[in-house]
Amino acid sequence: MKAVLLTNHGGPEMLRYGEAPDPTAGPGEVVVDVYAASVNAADSKVRQGGGRYTLNQFPHILGRDFSGVVSTLGERVTEFAVGDEVFGVVPDHRSLILAPCFANGWCTARS
Repeated sequence: MKAVLLTNHGGPEMLRYGEAPDPTAGPGEVVVDVYAASVNAADSKVRQGGGRYTLNQFPHILGRDFSGVVSTLGERVTEFAVGDEVFGVVPDHRSLILAPCFANGWCTARS
């Protein structure tokens, strides 16, 4: 998938547009095809690093808030179906690649 990748902590020069692995759904998780995502003040802090915003794994995709459509279900997922429109927040400062939408409440289906 295409993404803006944070390659290390620092200034805007640490961001690059490139390829990232497609996420997979583990047990209790769903993968969402993201159609909209936000970038907010916390993302700037993560980019710069330091304190609780220090990452130890790169590349990282900034942004936690998202909306999109469920494309894949992991085992034991009963709250969602493929094709559901959802929005949510990725927990902590994990990358969307490493933490697809969690089906245990981190995603909310739109009615």
